[in-house]
Amino acid sequence: MHVVAAAFALPACIALVLHSVQRRFPRVHRWLGRLTGAVVLLALVPSGGYLAFWAKGGAPSTAGFLSSGGIAAFAMVQGVRAARARDYVVHRRCMAHVLAQLSVAVTSRAMLVLFDFAGVGPEPAYIAALWVPVIASALAAELATSPIRRRTRGNRRNDDADRVHLLVRGPAR
Repeated sequence: MHVVAAAFALPACIALVLHSVQRRFPRVHRWLGRLTGAVVLLALVPSGGYLAFWAKGGAPSTAGFLSSGGIAAFAMVQGVRAARARDYVVHRRCMAHVLAQLSVAVTSRAMLVLFDFAGVGPEPAYIAALWVPVIASALAAELATSPIRRRTRGNRRNDDADRVHLLVRGPAR
């Protein structure tokens, strides 16, 4: 169940963040988002939580998987609440965290290949290949959606109303 849910959820999240889908097909975005949210909350996170207790690397790996799933579940719930409240700035930020945590599996596998090539032992490699992407992905999502980062782009002032306008209507032509 976990692999099937992940095989759907990660590509769906990538499609949902594309501005062309958001702007041209808002109904598709809304319904695909609802389906993806249900898959993440009802299949992906629970099955991953169950599997975490049998992960290689013992307790540190279990904690890493549970942390990643916890971040994804919390961000999904908060993102859905924000979308229902039409707070699209918060919605975008939460969904960035969901996508970032779903990407951990891909990044982790790539790091395992690199660690194997470098001759790092299997248990420390597995723990590092899990925790580094979990933390780095959370940090990257936060930095990518940070209001401070937006204010420093160019010399124009951006407040929440301007950002919502850009998300809903797009930039002025």
